[in-house]
Amino acid sequence: MLDQITPLILTWNEEANIARTLEKLRWAREIVVVDSGSTDGTRAMCEAFPNVRIVVRPFDNHAAQWNYGLRETDIACEWVLALDADYVLTDAFVDELRMLAPAPATAGYRMRFRYCVFGRPLSGTLYPPLIGLYRRHAAHYVQDGHTQRAVVEGAVGELRAFVLHDDRKPLGRWLCAQDRYAQLECDWLAGRRWGELRWQDRLRKLLFITPWLVPLYCLTMGKGYRDGWHGLYYAVQRGVAEGGALAQADGKKAAGRAMIVLGINAFHGDSSACIVRDGVLIAAAEEERFRRIKHWAGFPPSRSATAWPRRASRWPRWITSPSTRMRARAWAARLSMR
Repeated sequence: MLDQITPLILTWNEEANIARTLEKLRWAREIVVVDSGSTDGTRAMCEAFPNVRIVVRPFDNHAAQWNYGLRETDIACEWVLALDADYVLTDAFVDELRMLAPAPATAGYRMRFRYCVFGRPLSGTLYPPLIGLYRRHAAHYVQDGHTQRAVVEGAVGELRAFVLHDDRKPLGRWLCAQDRYAQLECDWLAGRRWGELRWQDRLRKLLFITPWLVPLYCLTMGKGYRDGWHGLYYAVQRGVAEGGALAQADGKKAAGRAMIVLGINAFHGDSSACIVRDGVLIAAAEEERFRRIKHWAGFPPSRSATAWPRRASRWPRWITSPSTRMRARAWAARLSMR
C-alpha cells in the first residue's frame, strides 16, 4: 500500500529533526512539506531529497495549516500520512504500512508512539495514540488545545507498530514552545465543562496537583525508573510543562479579579473609588454616600454610572468611612509638600 500514501509534514525551523524524518520516507513517491517560513537550514535539507515538494504558508494555527496541506497542495494519493517533523518511522512501522489492506469502510488509523530523549526510546510515555493515517477526502482538522486533532468520517483502525517521537531541538526552543502551549491549553480547559473532560484533563484543572503528580507518575507507573537519567529528564520536562500551565492559569485567574481603586483629590481632599476588572470600569462612586458620580471621563460610555447600585451598604465600608476622608486629606498634604 506504500504507493497509495503521501506523507504530509509541517515544519518551522526543524533542521535538528527533519533529515532523520525524511530519511525514513525514501519509499514515498512524493512528500509534501508545508513550511511556515523557516529561517534555518530546514528548507535546504528538504530540497536535498528528490521526492520532497515544499510549499510555504505563513502560520496562523495548527488546524488551519494541516487543512491547507490536505486541501490546497494538490496531493494525488488517496491516503495521507500526517507527520510532525520529529516523527521518525521505524522499520516495523513501514513494513506494517506495506502490508496494510484497509476495508472500504475504514477511513483512518491511529498511530502509537515511543517518546525518545536524545535518541533513546523510553519505556513509557504520556504521548497518546493519534489518528495519523487517513483517506484524504474523509478527514479534516480542528484546533484542540495547543495543537490539532484529526476528525475522520468513517471507521478508525489501530496500527500496532510504533513511531518514534524524537525531538532534538535545543532546550531553549522547547521552553519557549511550552510557554505558548500552556497559554493555549489554559484557554482550552477554561472553555470546557467538567463533564466534558477526560480524567487527565480534570486533574489538570486542579492546578496544584499535576506539576508534582505527573513527574511522579512518569517515574513510577510510566516506568521511567528503568531509563536512568533519560527517564528522569522526561519526568522533569513533564513537570515543567504542567508548571507552565499552572502559572498561566494562575495569571489568568488573577487578571480576572476585580480591583478596588481609591482615588484622592490633592486639591480639596475629596476621595472617590472605582471597581475595575481587566481594565474595564465596572462601577465608580465618590465619597458622598454614592449619591452622585463626578469624575468618570475616559471610561467606556457603555459603562453608565446609573446602571449600578447606589446604596452605600452595597459597597465596602472603608471607602465611605470618615477615616478614609481623613487619610485622603493627609495624603493630599504630603503630596503638596513635595
